Amino acid sequence: MHLGSYAIDDLLTFTCNTHTPSTGAAVDADAVPGYRVYEDETGTPLLTGSMAKLDDDNTTGFYSEQITLSAANGFEAGKCYTIRITGVVGGVTGVTERSFQVGAKVALVDDAITAAKVATGAIDADALASDAVDEILDEAVEGTTTVREALRLIMAALLAKVSGCASNAPVFRDIGDTKNRITAVTDGYGNRTSVTLDGS
Repeated sequence: MHLGSYAIDDLLTFTCNTHTPSTGAAVDADAVPGYRVYEDETGTPLLTGSMAKLDDDNTTGFYSEQITLSAANGFEAGKCYTIRITGVVGGVTGVTERSFQVGAKVALVDDAITAAKVATGAIDADALASDAVDEILDEAVEGTTTVREALRLIMAALLAKVSGCASNAPVFRDIGDTKNRITAVTDGYGNRTSVTLDGS
């Protein structure tokens, strides 16, 4: 059973229920189950211990344990872990496993890109928090035309009012009809021979 992805210093709670081998009915184990936590394929466990009964008055054979996913306990971001739980019922040993990650790889890549941009001054920390979209929209995509300006011009050409086509002087307005975005001159075939743009 996969338990998900966690961050360093998170608390992780895991559970198991013991059953009688003959019928599968829930039953208390001969002794509390033990657990061992392994990192990837490392053969030496990071942590070992025993679980404890949970809600004993209302459940049978239900055990839980909570561990701290700290660097002091040996956990590292980007690693995968397996918890091997062992319980004995009626002298028969049963095993179950739980898996989890610390710091999913996608989050680590995003953190690395962010850190690199902050370190080089490409984007400062405040911009990442509130103005990242503005910085992207103000990036030049062709010559000095920014993404924001390009979007305004595209919207004018495709969606807004246009006039003057019959006189070979088409004018494309902005969406709000407050200014000329594209002022062109065309020949008798409708080909644009000159264009003045205003994406501001």
